[in-house]
Amino acid sequence: MLLCFVLFGLKPKNNCMETSKRCLLDSILKFIDRDLNLLVPASFYRDTMKEKTMYHYLYISYPDTIAAPAWFGSFKYLGTDSVKAYQLEKQYADSGYHTMVYKTAGTSAAMLNSRLLMYPNEGFSHIVFHESIHNHLRQSKKKIPYEYEEALCDIVGVYGSELFYEKHKLKKTDFNEYKHALENIYAAFNTCAQKINNKKGNPQTAYKNCAYKIKQRFKAAVPYIDDRFNYKVNNAYLFRVKSYGANYFKIKKLYAKLKQDIKKTIEFMGNLPADLQDANKRMN
Repeated sequence: MLLCFVLFGLKPKNNCMETSKRCLLDSILKFIDRDLNLLVPASFYRDTMKEKTMYHYLYISYPDTIAAPAWFGSFKYLGTDSVKAYQLEKQYADSGYHTMVYKTAGTSAAMLNSRLLMYPNEGFSHIVFHESIHNHLRQSKKKIPYEYEEALCDIVGVYGSELFYEKHKLKKTDFNEYKHALENIYAAFNTCAQKINNKKGNPQTAYKNCAYKIKQRFKAAVPYIDDRFNYKVNNAYLFRVKSYGANYFKIKKLYAKLKQDIKKTIEFMGNLPADLQDANKRMN
């Protein structure tokens, strides 16, 4: 019966939900190991965190351009301390920065929690495949620019999931809708970021239009979508997603050029130079 939940997309009753998701996870982990040959630690999504909460990341940006101060870094990780996260956010907002506290159930620590197990299969598989790349690069001692690593993780999150769905003949209706929506959202982010950086038009109008496009793409209020995209659009938000969206389509083109060979795509990307400018030259 558990196998049926996975292979035929049946919806289990509430008391079976966690068990069926763990069955799906087992199948994904086997695919990651045997089909993609990715290196992940033995504890990868085998341990469960005790807290029933989310991980918090604080992002800030200058108000007139999409960039964080060099002294701040890309983000500050606050773990499960939501109080501290929002206190710090207020401090930076009061200082004139655009701010965002991003909450997620999935990190490279790769631990299960109740929120993650609530996600629909397409969101759940995306996260597991995404985090597998972070772990694979770390285990392989590969150091590529952060901007490309996050984009690669999302490419594998989408197209690794797609290959998994196809191998197990899973229903792809919801997945295809998710994939289409995600890529359109990234296109909206890129358009908005370009307008802000090029000083074209009123920034508030650009933020408003971007937010509208995001909400139009995801009409169903599911937990994973709310957790990932339901935030106020400002420069801090655009700074967070630029690592995903800006290079996502570059890697998608590479994936097509390599005849949709996900393993060759991962290998190519894993051999990028650690310096961002050198990596850009290789990708261009």
